[in-house]
Parts: sequence; C-alpha cells; structure tokens
Amino acid sequence: MPQFYLMRHGHSQANAQDLIVSDPAVGIKLYGLTEQGRAEVERSITNSSLGVETIVVCSDFKRTQETASLVVQHLKSAPAQLEAGLRERFFGQLEGSSGGLYREVWARDSQDPDNDHYGAESPRQLALRLSRTLEKLTHQHAQAQEVLLVSHGDTLRFLQLVANDLPLTDHMKISHFQPAEIRRLEEIKLTV
Repeated sequence: MPQFYLMRHGHSQANAQDLIVSDPAVGIKLYGLTEQGRAEVERSITNSSLGVETIVVCSDFKRTQETASLVVQHLKSAPAQLEAGLRERFFGQLEGSSGGLYREVWARDSQDPDNDHYGAESPRQLALRLSRTLEKLTHQHAQAQEVLLVSHGDTLRFLQLVANDLPLTDHMKISHFQPAEIRRLEEIKLTV
C-alpha cells in the first residue's frame, strides 16, 4: 500500500475574491491559482521530501490542476491523474457567495453528519465519496511508494476523518489545511 500525502491547492482566484466555488461546472473552467498561490506551491513542494517517483492525483478543478501541474514540473514526475472523487465539497445554494458562509455549514456539520442545509453535500455523502475514491486509488497504485492527492480544504479534512476512522462531526477539530500545505494522510493536526 502506498504512503498517501495530501496537498491543498495554492491560493486561488476564488480565495482572493472570497468566493465559494464548489460547482464543477464553474470550478473546472474558472478560478485558477493567483501568483501568490503559484509561489506557495513552489515553496511547499521544494520543502517536501517527495521525489520523481511520486504519483500525483488531483481534483479536476482548475485550481487543483494548476497546483498539480506545478508539482509535476518541480518533481519531474509523470503527469497528474485527474480524479473527480477528489473534487471540492459541493455547497449548493451558497455557490458564488462569500467564503464566510462556510462557517455556518461547518457549525451544522459538527452537530449532524447528514447536514445538507442549502443543498450542500452532507458530511456523510462526502465521506462515502472519499472512501470509495481512496479505496480505488489504493487499488490502482498498490505498487507505488508515494501518492500525492491534490484537493481542497474541506475534502482533505474529511479524507483524514475517513482514513483514520474518526467521527464525521469532528472535522472542525482538524486544523484547516493552509494553501499548498502538504500532510501525510495519517498526520492529524488538531485545532488549538
């Protein structure tokens, strides 16, 4: 079984504009990285221990594809594999709204793993998607040493919950991934 590493995309145009961009119809085509985001990715991958043999798998959103492309260029590794299962959590009616509204959804998530307020993808739905994706990738890359999964903040925190068999209502206890931050799948950083 490979060692999985998780990486959040670098600072994006959606981050810069404080927008929720979770709909694939928008996120796949728009809102790539900012210059700040590109620099964050370069710093992060330079300071990592990942090498040329690392398999890079990313969400098909523009910001994660651009992050993965920079990683691949730096590592001189094989092209990134696109994986829709690593997409951003869908936030329903909040699409295009202020990122400040994430907190309202997260507060409800902490009380109810079936929270789908505003038509958002519930923690349970997200966990099921991520569980299937992780199982698929583990099987596909069984012979690999290292696999880097480039995804989104919420997606990565829930992926850690799923992989470590933790309650879905605990996602806010896991420290949010900073832009371009890399962690091992098992490396749970708790909020202070």
